[in-house]
Amino acid sequence: MKPTIEQLTSAILSNKEFFQNIKLPVPQKYGTFYQCRSYAKFCATRIFNENFKDNKSEEVH
Repeated sequence: MKPTIEQLTSAILSNKEFFQNIKLPVPQKYGTFYQCRSYAKFCATRIFNENFKDNKSEEVH
């Protein structure tokens, strides 16, 4: 079962090192909660598109 972008975002914000054998980035430590969450979602979307998207021409933006 493919993960969702939200699951990846949560894993990044939880400072998990790996998610399904994919190394995750370190969460942003400074800024407002909104800024930290936006950065995590940006990273999660990139990871999702690179590793879990079936059709590369229909990437999530």
